[in-house]
Amino acid sequence: MAALVGADWVWALYALAFSFCFAAFAGLNRYFKVEGHRLGFWRQIITFGMLLPVCFFIHWPDNPWFYAGALFSGVGLSISTAVRFNMAAQHNGRVATMFQPVQAFTAFFLWIALDPVRWQRYVDEPLVFAGILGCFALVSGAMLAMRRSDIGWATFIIIAPIGVLHAVMDVVAKIVLPPTDFWHAAIAFIVVSCVVNIVLAGGYIAYTKTPDKKWCPPGMMRAAVAIGGVGLLGFFCALASINLAPNPAYFIAIAMLAPVWLMLAHKLRGVDDHANPLAGMLMVVGAIALVLITNL
Repeated sequence: MAALVGADWVWALYALAFSFCFAAFAGLNRYFKVEGHRLGFWRQIITFGMLLPVCFFIHWPDNPWFYAGALFSGVGLSISTAVRFNMAAQHNGRVATMFQPVQAFTAFFLWIALDPVRWQRYVDEPLVFAGILGCFALVSGAMLAMRRSDIGWATFIIIAPIGVLHAVMDVVAKIVLPPTDFWHAAIAFIVVSCVVNIVLAGGYIAYTKTPDKKWCPPGMMRAAVAIGGVGLLGFFCALASINLAPNPAYFIAIAMLAPVWLMLAHKLRGVDDHANPLAGMLMVVGAIALVLITNL
């Protein structure tokens, strides 16, 4: 782990890997076309099942705040998933990802408020500070311009708190994840978060269940295995990037590249996609510039 910490740019590679996983997650979700809440429940069970055999061989952290952070992550992800599924049903899938620019800016300023050393560096190097904010603005603006959507102020007021919630979750994860035995802690963190999600999602399904809806409809397990595997890999990449990045917001800026990979995949497969390629190119430019500026 020490070698990873010493590589100042490795966080970007993990963030890039997460963006690929997030794009694959969205593509698989669109391919299987199964009901969202039940998919969330079953994929968390699959994820838990994948990690259960190694749970007996890892070193579980002793810090009680670690488990508080993991519990908070589980609750936060459950709330976010429910809101985003509802938003996607009412508008379109892309609207449900519009929280990410809010997430990036909130996490950036929240972390520098907690890290006086980093804040002093920005004060001493105002051009670096301005460059980082410019990269955030470029990536966020280009993401919003990728494709037209029906987002308005009423929609934004609903989705913006989800961005704030995710930003707080990222900052909490960076605080509670230890720099040593990271992969052991990451497994423990994901397991606790999964258990919370299973309990909350299962309770929600049981509460809203109607006679015409089955707990496990046809095709659900195939979707859960595929999406659960990709989601688990993405979760690991996200935690690793957040742990290594100087500021958790840097991870978010790279993670926002997922729509670019979806656009390219659609082009290669001949799928009709009205995404703006210029906006996608600007997102990539902004992400590359962020990595270079943060390593000055």
